[in-house]
Amino acid sequence: MVPASQTLGARHPLNNPLLDAPPQGAEEAAGANDRPRAYTAAMVDGARGRGRMVWRFLLLLVPAMLAAACTPAPPTAPTTTAPGPAPALTAAVEQFRDTYTKRIIELQLTNTAASPLAVLAASLEADSNDGTMTWPPDPGGAEIPPGQTLSLPLALSASRCASTTTAATAQVRIRDGARQQTLLLPAADPHNVLDRNRSEDCVARAVAAVAAVAFTDELTVSADGGSARLHLGIRPAGGDGSFTVTHIASTPLLSPAGMWPVGWSVAGSSPPRTLDLGIVPARCDAHALAEDKVGTVFRFTVRAGSTQGVMLVPASPLLKTRLYGFVAAACRRG
Repeated sequence: MVPASQTLGARHPLNNPLLDAPPQGAEEAAGANDRPRAYTAAMVDGARGRGRMVWRFLLLLVPAMLAAACTPAPPTAPTTTAPGPAPALTAAVEQFRDTYTKRIIELQLTNTAASPLAVLAASLEADSNDGTMTWPPDPGGAEIPPGQTLSLPLALSASRCASTTTAATAQVRIRDGARQQTLLLPAADPHNVLDRNRSEDCVARAVAAVAAVAFTDELTVSADGGSARLHLGIRPAGGDGSFTVTHIASTPLLSPAGMWPVGWSVAGSSPPRTLDLGIVPARCDAHALAEDKVGTVFRFTVRAGSTQGVMLVPASPLLKTRLYGFVAAACRRG
């Protein structure tokens, strides 16, 4: 025989034996030696009273449970994984004196981190220049120790004369420990390298459209050896334009002997001519020749239509050798 409490539990989903009277026919189903328990009226009334109390409790509890179940949970902040810190690397543009006339600039990368970085590839793009200027990488890259600066030579691309800005961005592929990544870095230009080169390029183009201007290889030295004369050849191109030379600057190695001619103009239709520039040594200390980089590069200030700026007129390799010999001999004579 199944106990009444379990029977009640099987009949009612809340498993509470106080909610129902015993099943009808219990006495008839019972055996002679197993008579069912007699339920008195007081017992039934007590059970019914307690049942009403439970119902009242459940009527209060169930709505609260349902409300809690239907209330949306507060939103959970999304979990994100912050990327690791970018390597401390800065970029800048520079130019050395020994590559001043070779159209070579330097992309300088400074490692401000506490560990070394390896540069695997690097390039530069600038508003002032066409295309991408690329460093030809070493096979194994180039390492930058902490706190050090690495200079990477770049061939200067053609200047954009119509551009009014020189903003530049470096793209650098690095290895930081076991990790490789490509960085885009704004490239500072504290000495206006890009703007200066663009200006010189555009002045040279404007002048070349009018005439070819270059020193000949000849150097005429005075009898006493203390002075010499350079010969500037001017070969007009036959066009309609013109330019005017307003100033010629001395160099770290050479100064004017007397006055250099200024204020002269050339038209595309002018006949060819040669101008002489007298020179004397600008200095005779021991480092004058040993450390010279731009002593044989002359800076002409030129105005060509709406274009104005500096035009570089370097000596040829042969003339450069002759100028070094002249300065050395003139300084020995005192």
